[in-house]
Amino acid sequence: MNTRLVDRSALDLGLFFWALPLVLFGSFVIKAKDSHWTRFMGVASQPSTREISSTIAPSEKEKSLDRRISTAVRRAARYLPGEHRCLAQALACQIMLSQLGRPGTVVIGLRPNHQSSPWDSHAWLVTDEGIILGGEVAGDFVPVTTYRKASST
Repeated sequence: MNTRLVDRSALDLGLFFWALPLVLFGSFVIKAKDSHWTRFMGVASQPSTREISSTIAPSEKEKSLDRRISTAVRRAARYLPGEHRCLAQALACQIMLSQLGRPGTVVIGLRPNHQSSPWDSHAWLVTDEGIILGGEVAGDFVPVTTYRKASST
């Protein structure tokens, strides 16, 4: 038995099991032919300074609900078979936040890639706390569009 799952709090386990189908859904919707995955992402706009300059501050708000959700999504993506990339994870995380009445913004960025394709893309999620998902390499990318989903409450 995997003790890493057993040692988690009830909230963290609940978030993990909630994230599992949403990560699969995100991967499926993005890969489906002629899919309109953007309808799940909220309103598209140009990136603001906030999305570009947000930084990660894990020591300050490590146990916040937003960060716990992003941790559950990353963990679910690791445990599921197949590859569940940054956009699928950002979509799953944004759906969870929205259902809890919390706003979030998915940022999609590009950077030149001179090897296999002209561009690399990356998605990350920003909340009031800063970048909570995908921030490890977000600084290497130039934000080109954002999808903001306002809180539902």
